Amino acid sequence: LDGGLWVATANGLNRLDPDTGTAERFLVPDGLPNDYVYGLLRADDGALWMGTNRGLARFDPRTRAFRNFSVRDGLQSNEFNAGAFHRSPRGELFFGGHNGFNRFFPGEIQDNPHAPPVVLTDFRVLGRPAGVDRPVHLLERAVLSHREYVCSFEFAALDFWAPERNRFQYRMEGLDADWIDAGTRNFVSYTNLAPGDYVFRVRGANADGVWNETGASLALVVTPPYWRRGWFLALVAGAILSLAFGVHRYRVNRLLEIERLRTRISADLHDEIATNLSSIAMYSGLIEEAGGGGERTGPMLERLRMLAEDSVNSIRDIIWALNPTTETLHGLLLRLQDLLVPVCRGKGIELVVTLPPEEDLPERNLAPEVRHHLWLLLKETVNNSLKHAGGSRLEVAASYAGGRLRVRVADDGKGFDPTATHEGHGLGSMATRAEQLGGRLALDSAPGRGARVEFEVPV
Repeated sequence: LDGGLWVATANGLNRLDPDTGTAERFLVPDGLPNDYVYGLLRADDGALWMGTNRGLARFDPRTRAFRNFSVRDGLQSNEFNAGAFHRSPRGELFFGGHNGFNRFFPGEIQDNPHAPPVVLTDFRVLGRPAGVDRPVHLLERAVLSHREYVCSFEFAALDFWAPERNRFQYRMEGLDADWIDAGTRNFVSYTNLAPGDYVFRVRGANADGVWNETGASLALVVTPPYWRRGWFLALVAGAILSLAFGVHRYRVNRLLEIERLRTRISADLHDEIATNLSSIAMYSGLIEEAGGGGERTGPMLERLRMLAEDSVNSIRDIIWALNPTTETLHGLLLRLQDLLVPVCRGKGIELVVTLPPEEDLPERNLAPEVRHHLWLLLKETVNNSLKHAGGSRLEVAASYAGGRLRVRVADDGKGFDPTATHEGHGLGSMATRAEQLGGRLALDSAPGRGARVEFEVPV
């Protein structure tokens, strides 16, 4: 036949190679219907025919492929008998079994050439019928959410000669690397499908192994959760960029704030401390020239004392401005009151302070820049009355409404002409600080009738 010796045994079909002395065995996993082979005949075309315990088998030595027959194909029984086989001179084959015998010319037995149509018969999601708007075999595309992570398919090959022997192969494009042989099983399930685009394909063969290569298919889309969608990722990226930009702006603003603080401290040290110290040095020289005594030195010593006190207070204000401790508007007004009480008591000045209730004031802390300018504005306003008015009564009234602080400082002193130039009153500095805070300042005074300063700033 092919240079080898073919032997039917109770343990499959065997081929012996006389040249090499090796043997090759074919069993049920290779395609035999049963391992017990009762008889073996060769047909004119070289095919081997065998009677077994489970039907008749045809084997092609060239392709090493089996084709099996059962009672559905006309056999008298699926079980044949040992020794009950014969080949006539005309090439007709005879096989005997429990219910008689079968005879046939092998050349007259033709395989079914019909490639069966393949259709999807069922589509389920999480074990329940998928909610689709048309029959499954007409469905071209289905969309699942990421929560619908289990789906199953049933399919059929429309060949009814021996439907139980129809075979199937399937593949999920986007998941399976190659076709998967399902044998005669006509269903498959997929679990934990990741979000993405897939195409489920299935192809089938009839009982004689004729395949429909086109088969059936269904496009499948598994949508991702919102946190994996483009718009959400773009939103997160935007939020991260905004946060990074905000952090950068905050750092830049902090650096600018520190630079402004340095500039302000430098100006304060130059304008107040340096000026006072220069005056102290000048008056000390004059006292030394006057011989350290006499009537001329009395006013100079008093002036030295005042300059020293101003320098100490200025240093304290600078240290307070550098202190990172936060402060509310209520705390700042109380600080002003605490400053005025001992000074007015020491000078014999009647002090009247009217402050708004704490619950009417904002609870938030003042920004360092606002705190500094507002404090200096309050302090300069009352200091002008204490140092230059020469009165016996000082009234300080504050109110808060609509996000704005209103302060009125009035004294019963000697007053002055606002249009004239007055050294040391600091009126220009007060107006400048009010403008820096976004507010305005008004002055009402005349010689002999005291002075009143009012300002209003947003806080």
